[in-house]
Amino acid sequence: EEDGDTKTAIEFYEKALIVNPNFILSLTSLLLLYLTQKDQKKVDETIARLLAGEGNKADIHLSIGSALLN
Repeated sequence: EEDGDTKTAIEFYEKALIVNPNFILSLTSLLLLYLTQKDQKKVDETIARLLAGEGNKADIHLSIGSALLN
């Protein structure tokens, strides 16, 4: 059940990113989900998207660091 919930959550966050591709909260949430799935390729891609996006770089670095520590 939990794996299904994770997959569903990933699908919803990916759909949200179609509307706003640089939405930091969706990207950070995806990062956390990919970390729980141990999907290193997706983790790396999501970190790259976060760093490439616009926005406060300090907030982005904090989000990435927090996700990696959890």
